[in-house]
Amino acid sequence: MRYTFHMTYGYIRVSTDKQTIENQRFEINNFCNRGGIKIDGWIEETISGTKNYNKRQLGKLLNKVQKGDLIICSELSRLGRNLFMIMEILSICMNKECKIWTIKDNYRLGDDIQSKVLAFAFGQTLFRHHPTPRRYIANAWLLPSSNGLSQQSK
Repeated sequence: MRYTFHMTYGYIRVSTDKQTIENQRFEINNFCNRGGIKIDGWIEETISGTKNYNKRQLGKLLNKVQKGDLIICSELSRLGRNLFMIMEILSICMNKECKIWTIKDNYRLGDDIQSKVLAFAFGQTLFRHHPTPRRYIANAWLLPSSNGLSQQSK
């Protein structure tokens, strides 16, 4: 089966110098060769997945990707070691209409209904577990109402 994408990026991350990028590159190349996909650019980095994606090459890639682009990595854990970080990255890609495919766990974030449902679930989870929205909801009664009276004085 042949696929067409605007730009296709191979993303490889290892945590230490003792690990090698070659295994991930080999997996991605094999996958692409079987699917007739051409990698337009490689992003390789040696950094902990616990580091915020904005402080990694991945952050630059996420700023760069556009609608119709594809990011291929060996597995979701290459994006980050924290579930909420991974969900945030997937949400960014979903909003930009950029696809993410993983090889080992066979994950496909795209524009199909399953991806949209998954993105919605990710968004709800982020909303419920991120401290800022919860704080706003919890303290909503302290905010002034539209008539100038606080909720406390009603």
